[in-house]
Amino acid sequence: MRYLVAPGDQPAVGYAISKKAGGSVVRNRIRRRLRAAVAGENMPLTSGSYLISADGAAAVAPFSELTNALHSAFANLSTEAQT
Repeated sequence: MRYLVAPGDQPAVGYAISKKAGGSVVRNRIRRRLRAAVAGENMPLTSGSYLISADGAAAVAPFSELTNALHSAFANLSTEAQT
């Protein structure tokens, strides 16, 4: 995950899924799962731009594991920003 401080009130989230993850069906499934995880959970999003990338394992990982990984990534971003 990458983060860029950007002006504005709303956070912007983008998804980068490499072709190495699989065909377009697999990549779109990963993108949909990531969107659902970010929208459905209380992710600590502040204003700025986020780029979330994932590999093919995100297509078959349990949804709870996917949300836990995103929570950890967001937590790492917030601790990096404080240091």
